[in-house]
Amino acid sequence: MKNREVQPTTNNIADKDPALVPMPQQDLAAGKELTGLQKVAEATHGIITPANAITVLGIGLTALGCREFVAGNESLAVGVIAVGAACDALDGQVARRTRTANYQTGRYLDIGADGVKAAMLGGALYASGTYSGPELAMNYGPKALGWVANGVSRFVSHNDPKTSRLGKVAEVARWVAPGLAVASSLLVDNGSEAIGEVAKRASRVATVASCAIGLTAAAGYFKNLIKTNRDKQRDDDGLASDDAKPAKVESVK
Repeated sequence: MKNREVQPTTNNIADKDPALVPMPQQDLAAGKELTGLQKVAEATHGIITPANAITVLGIGLTALGCREFVAGNESLAVGVIAVGAACDALDGQVARRTRTANYQTGRYLDIGADGVKAAMLGGALYASGTYSGPELAMNYGPKALGWVANGVSRFVSHNDPKTSRLGKVAEVARWVAPGLAVASSLLVDNGSEAIGEVAKRASRVATVASCAIGLTAAAGYFKNLIKTNRDKQRDDDGLASDDAKPAKVESVK
C-alpha cells in the first residue's frame, strides 16, 4: 500500500480537547516525527492500527468461544471467550502505547465490538439452554439500552462515558451475570450440582443488579448528553449575542 504524505493538520489543536484529536496529529503539531505505525494510521484515517486489529481479533475469538460453548465444549469455550474479553481491555492500552489513539474509526469499532460480543454471548447462553428467554431479556435488555446510550453519548456529544465510575461498573457488570451462568453450567456438568445451583442463583442476583446498573448508566449517559447539548447551545447563543452587539466607537478628542 502506498502511503500518502502526512502533513500537519491545519486545525488549531491547542484549542481542542486532546481526547478528540488523533495522537499522530498531536505529535505532528508538536513537531515530532511520526513512527511507521502512526503514518499508516494517518494514511488510512485510523482504520489500520494495532489496536483495531486486536479489537477484531477479540470479536473472532468470542465468536469461536460461543460456538464451542453451544457445541458442549464448555471448558475450551470459557478460555477462548476470556481471551476475547481481554482484547477489549488490551486494545486501548495498545492504542495509547503506539500513539495511534483517538481516531473516530477506533471509537466506532470499539463500541460496535462491545455490542457484537455481548449479542453473541447472549445468543450462546440461550441456544445452550443456560438462559431462559425471560432471563436473557432481563439481562441483555438494559445492557442493549446502555450500549446505545453509550454510543449516542460518545459520538453525538463527543464525550466518553467510560471515564465515569458508573460507566466502568456497568462494563464489569455486563460480564458478571453471564460469567456466573457459565460457571454454573460447568459445575453441574462436572458433578458439583449443589455449588452449581448456588452459582445459578448468584447469576440471577447479578442479572437483577446488572439490570439496575445498566438502566442507571443509560440514564446517566442521556442526562450527560442533554447537559452537553444545553451547554453548547448556551455558548452558541452567547457568541451570537456578542456578535449582534454594535461595536463601541471611541470618540476622538
